[in-house]
Amino acid sequence: MHTENRHCPARVCARLIPAPCQMACPTSIDIPSYLAHVAHGEPAKALEVIRHDNPFPWVCGLICPHPCERACVRGHLDQPINIRYLKAYAAQWAEERNLYHVTPPAEKKPQKVAVVGSGPAGLAAAHYLASMGYPVTIFEANPIPGGLLVTGHSRISPAPVRGAQGNPTAGTTRRGNPYRHHGGGRRHSG
Repeated sequence: MHTENRHCPARVCARLIPAPCQMACPTSIDIPSYLAHVAHGEPAKALEVIRHDNPFPWVCGLICPHPCERACVRGHLDQPINIRYLKAYAAQWAEERNLYHVTPPAEKKPQKVAVVGSGPAGLAAAHYLASMGYPVTIFEANPIPGGLLVTGHSRISPAPVRGAQGNPTAGTTRRGNPYRHHGGGRRHSG
């Protein structure tokens, strides 16, 4: 179990216990690893680490409430590392070089999955499920998909979430699953 999922249920294996910043992260991103890649001048590798747990690093790097920084051990010495903006940096670096690649989905599975809500969590779930081959239908009560990524942060216009990596439909449309609107609440389907 330890070697497969890097998890110690007894919490006694120091090498397997995540850093405080990673434990504070809502998406459990391996923050120490991606910070090390950024520090070594490897933003593309940092982005791979980030996207393993978060398909929207650019926008999340801008609007995340960054609880990881409040948990940063470095804050006990002087100031916490600016983790959120280093995530945004890696994402911007890759976007400027057109390095965002869509991973082909696994073989299509017969089971279908419904995701309620097209906010960050719903879109991430749809993205990862679609990449595993599941046909995904997203149900959204609002007239546009994206949840807080689009409507909840006034300082962010819809433009940043429309880019190649930040497209709210990236987890579904790139795999041939277009959004379809239906009456009442909105249903975005694939």
